[in-house]
Parts: sequence; structure tokens; C-alpha cells
Amino acid sequence: MRSVLLLSARIIAFTLGVLITTIGILLLLHLGEHGGIREPVSLLAALVYRSLVPAVVAGSFLVLFRIVRTPLMPAVALPYLALLTTALLFGAGIFSSVLQDIAVDRDVELSLPSAGHMYQVGAGSVYFGSVEGIRLEDVVLLQPREQPVLRFYAEALLDTDENSLLLLRDGDSPDQVRYGSQASPWISGPAPPNFLLSFLRDVVQAREHFLETHHRSALYGIPLSAAIAIYLAASFVWIRYTRWPLFNVLMSLLVLRLTVTLYAAISAPAFTNFVLSLVPVMPEYLVVPAVFGAGALLFVLLSVFRPKYLDWKRGVGYA
Repeated sequence: MRSVLLLSARIIAFTLGVLITTIGILLLLHLGEHGGIREPVSLLAALVYRSLVPAVVAGSFLVLFRIVRTPLMPAVALPYLALLTTALLFGAGIFSSVLQDIAVDRDVELSLPSAGHMYQVGAGSVYFGSVEGIRLEDVVLLQPREQPVLRFYAEALLDTDENSLLLLRDGDSPDQVRYGSQASPWISGPAPPNFLLSFLRDVVQAREHFLETHHRSALYGIPLSAAIAIYLAASFVWIRYTRWPLFNVLMSLLVLRLTVTLYAAISAPAFTNFVLSLVPVMPEYLVVPAVFGAGALLFVLLSVFRPKYLDWKRGVGYA
């Protein structure tokens, strides 16, 4: 019982640690750009909204490395971890839906974008070749979850009343892209390193799909939360894959990175439509959970061919 409580405390501690660290970094970037905080409640809500779900996933993943240090057997620890992670993910999805309304502050003055910069808007990115007030020219819109992925517009307008971009097309009604939860999306802070840029985009896309699923229906969020939690628990096989702990750590981090890319890929409508064309009876909201479930099953089967857990622990000096 003591080991189970300790495992619970660790996942919560890791989650809070990642959450506080992420919020701190985002807050420093905000202060560096604006020099102060005008709307602290709205800003804090926006930071927690952006960080909470990734923090739960990271906390659950990090606690896998501590299981080998406890007397708990994986047959007990991993199902419990999956159950606890499911509850935390589901709670994070519900809480983020509440924060979304608080994070959007329409009274905050909207900053203007600059030409020659790439900006993140929701799960997409937008580039402006020229900016004259609210009139924008040579606009490139990148939306990985839409078809076509890349679109070009000769002209666009900022609609501050609707908190959106109006992308103008010859002879047609304009396309509208909303900022979503971002009150001031045109912030060009320090650019992340190139090797992190694609990872951060995948994280944003995965988070947006997770929150959109919860926003559509709380019932849809349950199988998604459970599938991700079971997948994370099954990833324990990589923690003990070889007798070299450092190699296992690096390989586990690589698996996590590939998992984020996997989520970003399977959350695209094109993938969902492809799966539904093969399995028409499958509900749309079960497509992503089914992929994570298949991945978890693959990890479980892979663990069958690994050495016995107690033998592995003795071999690496953990027993």
C-alpha cells in the first residue's frame, strides 16, 4: 500500500514539476516580449491551458523510470499507473475546457504581426510577406490537419472584432481563421532551436486534438484518455529493454518523441477518413484511441520476449 501511495505522489509531483517549469518558461517569454503583465488572471489561464495536458503526459512518462526503484511488480504498478493517468488526463481535459473561456480576453488590445515572421495560430502556422496596419499581403497558411496543407493568399485582413484572420480570395467569400484561445497571437519571441521546432508543433497539434475531443463530448474524452494512458504504461518495456540503463533512457526518450509525431499524424482528418473508409462501422472518435491501443498491444507483446523482470533488475543492480 505504501508503494502504491508513493507511486501516486510521484506522478502528481512530476506532473506539477513539468507544469510549473513550462509555465515559468512561457511567463519569462511573455515578460521578455511585453515587459509586464496587464491581465494576470487571463495570462495564467492561458499558460495553464497550453501546459496542463502535456504536463500530465510528461509526468506519467517520467514516473516509469521510478517504478524500477520500487518493490512493486509491473503487473501491479502499470495497471495502477494507467488508471491514475486516465483520471488525470480526463480531469486535465475537462479543466482545460473551463480555462479556455477564461483564457480568451477580448478586451486585451491585439498586437499586430510583423512581416517576415512565422506565427503559431492554433494547430497551424501563418506567414506574412507584407503588413500595413490590419492589411496583410503574401500570406502563407500552413495547416497540417487540413487539405491542402499549404495555402497562399495574396491579401488578408485582421478582424479584431471576431478575433480572426480574413483570407481574401478572388471572386469568393474570404476564408476565416480564428485565433482560438490566443488573445494576442502575434508575439514573436525568441525562436526555439530548429531541432525543437517540429517537436513543439507536434505537441501543439496533439494537444489541440485532445482538447477538441473533450470539447465535443466528455464521453469521447474517456476512451482517448484511457488509450493514451495504457500506451504510456506499456512503454515501460523500453525502460527495461536492455541491461544498459543509459541506452534505455535514450531509447525511451526517442519513443516518446516518435509518439508525439504519431499523435500529430493520426489526428489529421485525412488519416481518420482513410481508416473510416476501411472500417466504416468504427465511430470517428475511436480512431485515435484504436491506434494507441494497437501500439500498447505491440509493446505488451514485445515485453513477452524480454528477460524476466526480476532477473533484469538483478542484472542492472536494482534488486
